[in-house]
Amino acid sequence: MKRALKLDIYLWEHVNYRGEKIVFADCSLHCLDLCPWGRQNHHSSYMYRYVGGPRNGNAWKLSTRGCAEDTPFEKMLSTQEQYRSFLITGHMRWESREWTEFTEHILRWVSTHSPPEDAYTTERPILFDKSSGRMPPLPICFLYKGKYIPSSDTDGLFWKPSRGQVVVGDHLLRRYHYATLEDVKLRRQVSYLKDNSQYCMVEYSTGPTRLPVCLSTLQTLPDRDLTSLIVTVARYLCDPQGCSAITRKGARERMYLATSGRKLPKIETEFDPFNQPPQMPTVAVRLNGQMYPDVMRSCSATLDVKKEVDEELWQMTNFNLDADIWTRRY
Repeated sequence: MKRALKLDIYLWEHVNYRGEKIVFADCSLHCLDLCPWGRQNHHSSYMYRYVGGPRNGNAWKLSTRGCAEDTPFEKMLSTQEQYRSFLITGHMRWESREWTEFTEHILRWVSTHSPPEDAYTTERPILFDKSSGRMPPLPICFLYKGKYIPSSDTDGLFWKPSRGQVVVGDHLLRRYHYATLEDVKLRRQVSYLKDNSQYCMVEYSTGPTRLPVCLSTLQTLPDRDLTSLIVTVARYLCDPQGCSAITRKGARERMYLATSGRKLPKIETEFDPFNQPPQMPTVAVRLNGQMYPDVMRSCSATLDVKKEVDEELWQMTNFNLDADIWTRRY
C-alpha cells in the first residue's frame, strides 16, 4: 500500500491600519493511504501557518490538531481564531451548533450590557403579504426586546406551533412555529435564555433546520444593525477582559476622526476591528504551483517540521506530494 501527501496552501494579503502589508499562508497537510483499488483512506492532517510582515518576519507555526477528511479548512482553527479572522475579513460561517452557541452568547451579552437602540426592536414587524404572495429575503434574524408571541397573523401569516419550548445549548430555550406561503414551508424560531427572557432572538427561514448560517446572506430588519452587535460579541469572545462595546455611532465618530487626519483614541482592547481595512468580497482563485515557485520552495522547506510530529510518516519511501495553491484577497 502506498501513501500520498496532499498539501493545500491558502494565501491572502492583509494591510493593517499602519499601511503594513502582511501575508498569511495556511498550509494543510494530509496523509492519504492509497489502496490498490483506488480508495483513499485519510490518515492524519496537520496545519501550518505562515506569517510574513515587517513585525513578524517569516515564521511557520505548527498546529498538531488532527481533523477528519471532510473537515473544512476553517474548522481547524479554534473558536477564538475563527472570530479573530472574522473581525479582520468580515466573513463568518456558523454550523448549526455553532450558531446556537453564538446566539446564546449574544443573549447573554445583551442581558448584562446595554445594547444600542438600533440593535434591537420592540415592535412586531409585518414581514409577509399573503395578498401578493411576496416573499421577503430569507433568512431574517433580529433581536427583540420582550416576549415575541405574535397573535393571529400580526406578522402576515398564521403559524402553527410544532411543540412547546425546547432546550437547546446549555442555557437556551427555543420555540418553533411553521407556516406555508405559495407552497413554500416557512419556519419561525424564537430563542431566549432560561434565566432571563428580557431579550429573544427571532429567526425566519426555510428548509432544513441544520443548515449553516452565513453572515453575508443573513438579513435583518430595516434600520436595525445586527452586524455591529455580532462584531461586538465576537470581540468580547476574543478578549472578555479588554472588550469595550463600540456601537455604530462610535464607529462613525472614529471614521470621522480618521478622515479628518486626527489621531484616533486608543481602544482598550488587544484587537480593534475598526482599525482594519474595509471589508471586500472574497475572491478565491486556484493557481498552478509552477506559477509560484517561491511559494512552493518556502512551503517545501518548512515540511521538515513535520518530522518532529510523525517521524514514521517521513520514513516511507513511496509518496507523492500534490500541492494545491489558493489565493484569497480581501
